[in-house]
Amino acid sequence: MATPTSALSPHERTRVEDYLNDKIQVSADFESLDSLLTSLRSQHELQRKQLAEAQEALSKATKASSDHAEATRKRAEAFNEQQADIDRRLKALTGSDASDEAAKRFEASIEKLRRLELSKGYVSLLKEAEELRYLKL
Repeated sequence: MATPTSALSPHERTRVEDYLNDKIQVSADFESLDSLLTSLRSQHELQRKQLAEAQEALSKATKASSDHAEATRKRAEAFNEQQADIDRRLKALTGSDASDEAAKRFEASIEKLRRLELSKGYVSLLKEAEELRYLKL
């Protein structure tokens, strides 16, 4: 039958021996051996609980990190899809293969449209002025 210390490494065994030698110096210390063992069991149980809590916290943090990374990846994918869709529309609208060139052509088209709207407004004002001139005559 294996003794409890046989499962310990040589380093751990030495540490236990040093601890016991420190705690049990005289024969009177044997009388407090029960309280010493109870104290050791309490410390061991506390450390087990702390380890379990730390493992649970690590598990939660790992899951939260994973969820965040997945959400970020999905947002990046959606952004890339939207950007690709915008590039396709811009290229189709301007007939250009390069999105930068397409954007310039699109801006030029918008500027022409703005000028056309201004001209239309100017012609409309001239018509109104002409009509007012005929009414006064």
